Amino acid sequence: MQRLYDFKAVIPADFTSLKKLWCDVFGDSEKVVDSFFQKTAEAENILAAFHGNEPVSVLYLLDSTMRVGDCDYKAYYVYAVCTAAEHRGKGLMKALLDLAYEKAVRDKVSYLYLVPAENSLFELYGKYGYKTGFFYDEAQLNRAELSGGDYDAVQLTYDDFKKYRRSTECALATPCEKTFNSFYSPADDEVKVICVEGQGYCVAEFCDGRYIIHELFGNDTAVLCCVFKALDCEALVVKRPAASGGQPYGMYRAVDNAPDFDNGFFGIPYGG
Repeated sequence: MQRLYDFKAVIPADFTSLKKLWCDVFGDSEKVVDSFFQKTAEAENILAAFHGNEPVSVLYLLDSTMRVGDCDYKAYYVYAVCTAAEHRGKGLMKALLDLAYEKAVRDKVSYLYLVPAENSLFELYGKYGYKTGFFYDEAQLNRAELSGGDYDAVQLTYDDFKKYRRSTECALATPCEKTFNSFYSPADDEVKVICVEGQGYCVAEFCDGRYIIHELFGNDTAVLCCVFKALDCEALVVKRPAASGGQPYGMYRAVDNAPDFDNGFFGIPYGG
């Protein structure tokens, strides 16, 4: 009897079908999805279940580092986890997450981490061995409350990106350069990366009629002065790393006895 599903290696010829599945599930534009596949996607780091010749469930593993304490560990960001509607409830995602863990063990990766696309998925991923470890606090900031110099935005480089992120003491997940080139050069106008030379950077998203700062690293005053100028807005919401008492938004699974943490932060507003 022929199996209903095959878990097999993805090849570049599958990318067209994978893009369609992505757009169908998440509703993202072709422009955004094409940018990810051009800049970041690697066939060997895509795990998929096929029904016949069509991928129907998939996840993407993006190379990262996880800094916990004074140590940097190899990590995979488990990204864009999705299953076609007509194939849900068949255990495909659990099987793919198990395969991701097995690959992490083979590749000597210490952490898998993800950002659930909605709150109801925290419980589901918890059943698959993931723990909630990424939290944030948020506060509104008004332009009138801020005083500082006049700063202009410059292009954020990967070296500066890593340097500015070192300014926090939380457990910090940082994507590799290929992922940086995709996520921090957005293909749409809703997400903006604003950097002040020698000071720091932030990631701002326009969502539900307001600007939200998802990442803010470096000299807060200098960067925020530049943000208000660049966005021409009077108020925005700033999200900052928090301990376990904050709002949960990300989960991780440690591999081979890597240390646990409850003060993790990632930042970029792309869920899985």
